Parts: sequence; structure tokens; C-alpha cells
Amino acid sequence: MRLLPILALTLLPLAAFADDSHDHDHDHDTDDHLTEAEGLRIIHGWARASDGPEAQVFMEIENTRDDTVVLTGAEADWAGAARLVGAPISVDGGTVPLEEMEIAAGTTFDLTPDTVYVLVEDLAAPLQEGDTVEIEVEFAEIGHVEIAVEVEAADARQHSHAGHSH
Repeated sequence: MRLLPILALTLLPLAAFADDSHDHDHDHDTDDHLTEAEGLRIIHGWARASDGPEAQVFMEIENTRDDTVVLTGAEADWAGAARLVGAPISVDGGTVPLEEMEIAAGTTFDLTPDTVYVLVEDLAAPLQEGDTVEIEVEFAEIGHVEIAVEVEAADARQHSHAGHSH
């Protein structure tokens, strides 16, 4: 099983993190595709349409800070739970739960269907293509950051507007 060592190298370093639940004020750009907060740029939040109890949320996180930031999870008031997971690595499609994801200073990390993403569970209602929902992503250094998530087709592989600049 060669994928497991590759995934382990991709996701390292991961470590347990104690919850930091204080909120901070954040600056939000007027563009729905971009949220800026304390040296982070979160671009192209999107999810796949879903008629089941789960949805997958993806985004690009650009760290323009001088230090590493740690993505620790997410929350959505339209779902029972949201958690950070590694993409399925087995034939049965099981995901790998992640407690955190480090994003080095000066880098961009893409949460995609094939890497790491936010798995949202126990949806209050199905996500319909064309809808926009709000989700909060949490970072150890700055707390919660609310972003807009556009719902794409159920089989989408990327945000429909990906590739244009912000």
C-alpha cells in the first residue's frame, strides 16, 4: 500500500491541538470569492451539491503571514458537525480524520477533493447547485474566519470560477 506513506508525508507534520475558542475581528473583502483575515487570504470557497447527509467543502488558503498558521477545523450552522479530513485513501472511500493542518508562511494550500477538505455532516437540508452558504474555518492563531461557500455540481472537481485572479 504505497499511498499511505505518500499521504503521511503530504500531511505531516500533524499534532494534537488544544481548542482555542476565542473570536477575533476580521476584515472581509467585498468579493464573495475572497476573505482576508490577519494575513490569510481564503479564496474560492466551494462545495459539491449533495442530497445525502454529508457535503465536502473546499478552498484555497494563502498564508501571507511571516509565520506558520494551523487550520484546526470548521463549523457550519446548517449542519450537525464539520471536521477536517484527508481524502479517501482506500477502496472503501474512508477518510482520514485530521486534527490540524499546518500552512507554512508564504505558501498556499488548496483543500481539494484529492487532498484535504472539510467534511460537513448531518446537513439540515441538501446543498443545491447555485446556493451559497456560510462556514467558519478555525485557525489556532486567529480563531474563526467566516467564508462564503458556493455550491457547485455534485460531480464538480473545482470551483467554477477557479483560475481568475483576486
